[in-house]
Amino acid sequence: MKRQEINSSMILSAGYKDGVMEIEFKNGTIYQYNGVDRYVFEDFLASDSKGKYLHRVIKDQYPGKKLEVKEW
Repeated sequence: MKRQEINSSMILSAGYKDGVMEIEFKNGTIYQYNGVDRYVFEDFLASDSKGKYLHRVIKDQYPGKKLEVKEW
């Protein structure tokens, strides 16, 4: 999935395709959240605090799975 760079203290990039939202954190961890509506992703991108929006709206509302941790 193609992700776009995010201006956030904890999130490096985010992407969306076919109901799946993907978040890459600055520590290298990547999570995918399933069943996310497009408007939720767009609201996330428009939010002042991406981390707060992620925790408040996405994290506990949509099934998520950890994909990988990049080794530096």
